[in-house]
Parts: sequence; structure tokens; C-alpha cells
Amino acid sequence: VYNPDRGERLIAIEGDVGVGGLVAYSHDGKLIASGNSEGEIQIWDAETGEEKVRRSGHRGGIRSVGYSPDGTLACSISRDDGTIRIWGTATGRQLREIPVTWRGPDVWWSEEGSDVMFAPYGQEILTWTYDCSVRYWELASEEKRTISVGVESATGVTFSRDAAQAAVVHYGGGSQVLIGVHDLDDGTAVASIDPFRDWKGPKDWVSAMAFAPNHKVLAIGVPGADDATSPTVQLWDIETRKRLRTLRQGSAPPGKLCFSPDGSLLATSATRSVPLQVWRVADGREMQSFQMEVDAHGRETAAADFSPDGKRLAAADANREIYVWELATGDKVQTFRGHQKAVTAIAFSPDGSRLLSGSKDATMLVWDRRGGQQAAELPSEKELAAKSQVLGNAGGLV
Repeated sequence: VYNPDRGERLIAIEGDVGVGGLVAYSHDGKLIASGNSEGEIQIWDAETGEEKVRRSGHRGGIRSVGYSPDGTLACSISRDDGTIRIWGTATGRQLREIPVTWRGPDVWWSEEGSDVMFAPYGQEILTWTYDCSVRYWELASEEKRTISVGVESATGVTFSRDAAQAAVVHYGGGSQVLIGVHDLDDGTAVASIDPFRDWKGPKDWVSAMAFAPNHKVLAIGVPGADDATSPTVQLWDIETRKRLRTLRQGSAPPGKLCFSPDGSLLATSATRSVPLQVWRVADGREMQSFQMEVDAHGRETAAADFSPDGKRLAAADANREIYVWELATGDKVQTFRGHQKAVTAIAFSPDGSRLLSGSKDATMLVWDRRGGQQAAELPSEKELAAKSQVLGNAGGLV
């Protein structure tokens, strides 16, 4: 946990969090949930870093975790044992186990679970699978419903912030790649988007998607032509099914897209030949550009995240450093150093006072923007390996 104003590290949370996507703040920002590669879910006090609960139950690594709106429940999904599990956050007690043993057509990884989250009203959990389905499970009963959101194999899904709509990358027949936008109340198709119609670059994959907060615009990352001068981001009007404009010249598409809270700006992550950029959505004008170090293979940096007030942007580079920029001036106001391996996830707390980062070094770091006491130094790689071994041998409630 970091303080973006002063660069002070407040908390170093030690745990086997694995790759990005396995950590989540509670909605009030008081708790942090994480899932580890041994199938344990852990709940931490976001102020102190104290481990409140650790429970094992999954028979394999956890892929995603989520919180209910009131903070009383957490959910987790495992790609190895094909289950969703519901946990009480106060005691860590497992309240329910839901099997998710589906198959998708012609996709070898289709039996794996994907993202899991609570619906906004907190009475259902939902997830998507590679067979082009969004599934809901009622918490108070055994009932479930399935919403069809594609034609064949789904290779990517993003949800609107209120979970009312989903955008799905799927194969519409043969090798044609389409994006369908669906209303999740009844599965109604809101729009069908062909991002590669009249496209000069490769036409076989979509690297990233993001809904604008008003749900009217969808940002899509696609490969550009080999000359590195063609655009690699498209903005689509969902209601009219028209491409509004294109952004970001290059050949490699961005791996992450992020709208500012008011939807006026879009951040596109860096690759080897393209910097991290911030665009004005209304006219496609580049507002800021930030040079980032990427790895030798040219893969993009970790996800960028806007602060809740939209005034700052945080991102990490290949040197394991986290930067925060003031968007009004373009100034780099903080640099955070502490992770020993690649940073894979970044998120501001709901009130914007803290910044959370997850890393392949098996730690989460939380920094307080308002200042405060700095936590102890991170353990060495040898110590981390020993702790991971202990976690792997631990069972039940710790």
C-alpha cells in the first residue's frame, strides 16, 4: 500500500497472490481479499495489513476473487477444481460451493473458470465462460440462470461498471472475430461490432476492451499494420454501432485500456514502440504521453488506473517501479520502489487515499497518499520462497 503523494510505503502484505486479477478491495476500502496458488483465500485489514482470515478449500489455484457490496461475503473461483466458493468475511467460513464444469467448443482451456464478481445489488454472483455464456447463481437458493452472449468460442469478456452489460469477443463463424454487446438482464444483443471491417492490420484478435462509465462508448485494442503508423485503438458508439474514431499509432496493440471515472479520458498502456498515452475521448486528441520501460519482448506494462477524482494516473514499468502522474501538468509526482518482480496489478482504493499493487514476487503493497508509518522492508527472495513453501504446506484455517 503506497501513498502516491509522498511515496511512502505503509504496508507490505506477504502472500502468494500469483498473477494479476487475484486481489480486490472491499467496497468500503477497509478489507483486501486475495487468492493464492494453493487454493487459499485470504482477507487482510487494509489499514494495518493484518491477516484476518485464511481459508483453504479449493483444490488448486484461485483465478479471481470478489466482494459483495455490503462487504459481508467474498467469492472465489478456481481454474483447477472448477468451483466457485462463497465465504463469510468475518470468520472465513465457506458458505457454499458451486460447480462450474462447462465446456466450450474447440477451446482447450474451456474447462477453466474465469472472472467472478457480485452483481451490484448483491443477491447474485456472476461469471463468464469460454462457451459464450454469462452465468448467475442466486445466493439464497440453488437457482441459476444462463445468458448467452456469443456465437462460438468466447476469448474475452469485459463488464460495464454496473454489471448491466457485457462485451464479448467471439468467433462468429470460421475465423471471423466479432464483438457482441449484451444486456445482462435477459441476454438481449445490444450491438454487434466488427472491429476488422476495412481494417489494414491483422484481423484475428482483440487485445483489450473497456466500457466508458456511461456505457455508450466501447474502447477496443487491435493490432496495427507492420509499418507501425496505423491506429491500434478503436472507439465505438454502442447505440449506433459506428466507429467514432481511432487512436494510438503503432503495430502492437495495448494490453490495457482504462477510462477515467467521468469517461472524458482514456489511458492506453505502453508497448516497446509506444508510450503510455492519455487521450481525450471527445475528439481523440492526445493529452499526455509518458515514457515507460517495457521488457525485452515488448510486452505492455501492468494495468494503469485513474484515481477516483480523475486527477492522477498510476502505472508500473518493467523495472518494477510504480509511477503516479499529475494529469493537469504531466508531472511525475511519485515513484514507488519495493517489488522484487514484475508488478501485475494496480488499483486505487475507493476513496483514492491508497494505492494497491500486486506482484509476481508474492506480495501486495499498499501505500497511503496521506502519509503515515512506513512498513518494514520487503523480505528477500529467499525468505519469500520459504514463506511460499509454508503456505503450500498449510491447511485449513490459519
